[in-house]
Amino acid sequence: MMTVLSDCVAGVDLREHDRCATAPAGGRDPVRIGVGDHVLGSAHGVLKTVIYGDLTSPATMDVYLGVRDAVLRDEGVTCAFRHRLTQPDPVSRIGANFAEVAAHAGLFWPFVDAVATCGCWGTHALRHLRALGVEDELLTDPDVRRAGRARLIDDAGLASAARARTDPSVFINGVPWSPGRGRGIGDDLARLAGTTRPLWDQARGIEHPSL
Repeated sequence: MMTVLSDCVAGVDLREHDRCATAPAGGRDPVRIGVGDHVLGSAHGVLKTVIYGDLTSPATMDVYLGVRDAVLRDEGVTCAFRHRLTQPDPVSRIGANFAEVAAHAGLFWPFVDAVATCGCWGTHALRHLRALGVEDELLTDPDVRRAGRARLIDDAGLASAARARTDPSVFINGVPWSPGRGRGIGDDLARLAGTTRPLWDQARGIEHPSL
């Protein structure tokens, strides 16, 4: 049975997190989050994670779910997703274009979440868009298509500058991440969160009692 998630995951309204989706993309850093990125998590997060990935790639979706769970666990993680197409056209490009259509409607992260949790692609992508209430007319809207193409071109240039050659490529605070044996990104973020907790609490205005 396929379940399409709503706009909320574990009580978090994912629509609130796509506030930067339509901002100008110029001037973004290849390995750090900037204005114009699709951003999930607090703007004050201390573990800023950039994912270059392909929505049609199971490996990318696994990494996304690990990072998303760290965001929901309130570990001070902020995530940006940038498109890096890996599959032969038109498969990857269709996936990225559909995501940008969802972004135009303020639903980038709910769409990515639906794709990741479904674990499938193909005709289900259009079903996800419709389930989220995205109008079919946006798929052919020339302004939406033009913005989507510009995003893909810009993300491709950033991926090249970042030397993002693996599927996916991940940077945490500007440093390349690679999985360890039997260890995923969720494990590593949890470990890093243990060392950055005081900084994260300070960013949220939480005071620690004096020892």
